[in-house]
Amino acid sequence: MTIPSAAAGLEGTGFSVPTRVPRQRSLRGLERQATRQTLETLAAGVVDAFGDTSCCGACGGAAKDFASNDGALPDGWERRETTWQQALGPLPEGFEVRLEAESAANATAPLFVESPPKLSVNTVNFFEYELTTTDTVPTRRYGPLAELVADLGALGVQIVRHPGRVQLMLDEVLIDHMVPVSATVSAVPFSLADATALDEAVQASPVLARILDLVTELRAQNVELQLIITMITLGGGGGTAAVPVLSIDDDGDGIETTYTHAIPCSWTDEWRNQVVYDDLADMDQPFNRATAAGDPSLAEWDARTLDPRNPAKRAFYRNFARPIGRWLQAHEADLADVLAGIEICNEAEIRQVIRQADGVLAPDGRAWGWLYYSCASALREECDWVPLWLPSIASYAPDATTGILSWQGKVAYLTELLDTIEAQRTADVVLDSFGSLRPRFERWELVDGLDYHWYHRAQSAKVEPKDPGDRQLLLWLPLELAELRRTLNDRRFTKVILSVTESAVNVLCHQDAADRTWDAGYPAGCEPGAVPTDDPPPDYRPTLVECPAGVPLSSGREAPANAFQAAMVWMRILAALVGGARIAGWHTHVARLPTEVFAGTGMRQDLHANDAGIENAGARASWYALRRLVELMATVTAVRLAWPALPVDRDSFKTRLGMGLWADTELVWVVELENASHFWRWTGTGDTIRPLGLGSTGWWAYVLFIDGTAGVKDPVTVPACATVSLRADLGTDLYRVTLEPSSLVSGTGSADSFPAEVWTPGPVEHVERSGRYSGLFDRYDVRVGLGQWPVLLLSTAQLVDVTDVAVGGTIS
Repeated sequence: MTIPSAAAGLEGTGFSVPTRVPRQRSLRGLERQATRQTLETLAAGVVDAFGDTSCCGACGGAAKDFASNDGALPDGWERRETTWQQALGPLPEGFEVRLEAESAANATAPLFVESPPKLSVNTVNFFEYELTTTDTVPTRRYGPLAELVADLGALGVQIVRHPGRVQLMLDEVLIDHMVPVSATVSAVPFSLADATALDEAVQASPVLARILDLVTELRAQNVELQLIITMITLGGGGGTAAVPVLSIDDDGDGIETTYTHAIPCSWTDEWRNQVVYDDLADMDQPFNRATAAGDPSLAEWDARTLDPRNPAKRAFYRNFARPIGRWLQAHEADLADVLAGIEICNEAEIRQVIRQADGVLAPDGRAWGWLYYSCASALREECDWVPLWLPSIASYAPDATTGILSWQGKVAYLTELLDTIEAQRTADVVLDSFGSLRPRFERWELVDGLDYHWYHRAQSAKVEPKDPGDRQLLLWLPLELAELRRTLNDRRFTKVILSVTESAVNVLCHQDAADRTWDAGYPAGCEPGAVPTDDPPPDYRPTLVECPAGVPLSSGREAPANAFQAAMVWMRILAALVGGARIAGWHTHVARLPTEVFAGTGMRQDLHANDAGIENAGARASWYALRRLVELMATVTAVRLAWPALPVDRDSFKTRLGMGLWADTELVWVVELENASHFWRWTGTGDTIRPLGLGSTGWWAYVLFIDGTAGVKDPVTVPACATVSLRADLGTDLYRVTLEPSSLVSGTGSADSFPAEVWTPGPVEHVERSGRYSGLFDRYDVRVGLGQWPVLLLSTAQLVDVTDVAVGGTIS
């Protein structure tokens, strides 16, 4: 068998492409197919779905063992003893609580009922083309379809969100592809106001054909991958062309509202003074909503914006959704196991916003709720299986307390969005078999998922001191996911999946960066030959600290860029899973130009010239890190934060930080993964690598690291080193897996293939016990350092608890 070049070199290294389950219809699709019946047959399921999901368990667990630990601490270190603590609170839909009093480690644990969680990559540039002013035909960039699919197969991820040029944005489906490729921006023609013409345009769109081409390639290579595709607009993630500002008495209350930051969308002159029939309102809606208010100068707003507040445009988008739904239904056999969701808009809360009297920009959840229901209900009328996702929520700014960039603004937006969807749902009624009116759709039919973006990359200043930017402690992420879950549950949207697919740090280095070298046999720093840039500046990286046992603390240089990015793949994804995300991943696969905001975030090198072939896009250590995490997570059924104790909620966490009641030991993380997958043990010397299986499923994994991402909004000190003491039942075998690779051998790629590469994994060592607790338990002391890759421990049994975290030295 010929191994695709993207996967070449994996054989003999201990890597194996994860075992794939047979293709099957999604549970959601089967559920919908079985339950689209009359109200009385749904009653039992509705009661179950809408029941009280905010139950909490009680803390259980073994009492503390206060026996003295063996060994003295170095000067300047401190010791804290505690039981294995678990945070309680409302559990996501599909989670359960287990209480086992005999073991504190089992106290309260959210379990993935449909396990395991899925790992993802955001933005893979399928079918990406570039057109310059001198081109007569588009030229491909980022590689051919077959090579991109092969690389994802080797990587092993299960989800791709924003899959290149196969998304259902209005301009992608209707505008750019209705005419020959052109450098000019097209406008929506009035001819598409006719439903038949619109249907024909959608069905003829090359975008839909590309989806099928992608699915065909996935099947040809036996790559089990699912897609989350965005529809209508990229919103905050799209273009930023200048658009007008609108001030209008929108509600007829005599008070003008100002709308700004609109999403660009051009409409031809023929639309002026026309109407579109709105079947939800059963009336014709005027296209010129602005000029109907009496100000002809506002016609520019109507002609140049997407405008979710315009009922005529919403009716048009609803008509646009119907043929897409029909196409999806017609291709159910091809797509049901590949399409994980249609996301209606992206980062909508930061576009077309309301400028308040005090100047604050407030999100318009009501307008986006109207648009969402218009499109979601139309899709559901035509297609009974496709999952539907709310507009994803953009990352916030820690120093913002109000408005679209604040966390408070995000929650207010989601609340108003859900309330509006619910109001629309309850107003859209049909007669049931008893002759009574009921909503046409249940909540679970309209909303399947919500994606939350969490960047907080914190770019460095060109000169010292470093600009903390929006750097954030990782503990904010699970607490914010919990608050999003509570908001969904409070409004009885209890079956919604939460995901975090957009999270990243870049690997750009300063012009004078000292770590632009090959370290430890692979590019731990910047890529050799790459031209570092200060525009945009590189992301903040913590100090790299070596913490050998028995040696005084010594701080080193800034953590190498590629190694830091790889470590953050583990840390951020695990933080999302701790918070209840069912899908978590990285942005992006291969990023765009170095001058763009996501330069250097790619898991493959993206600092080469824009028109260069993908032979320059070698895998970074982050690619290798995600590959290892995918393999470990293949059968995981639960992810728990063993240390520190997760705060009750975001508000209490913020209060504690503000009062200075946060200990530096709580910057040390211990994450427990239940039922970890088969992992390899590498032994041997020289060129001989002999894989020995540690075992299959049933293992317990523990990931330990120091969170060094605190910013000025997190008034804490970060420990340089920590020793974590773990208590285990007698006879437990513990192995330490070195996550950082020991070397990389890279071959030569081509314009159509990534370089063939062989990563040599680090060693696996048996961990010797450090002492005993009262003769009843073994104690294992594990050292971790700031700026290092996480420590991975594999255990033959569940550990009893974390008894002690001692820290030495701090980094302000």
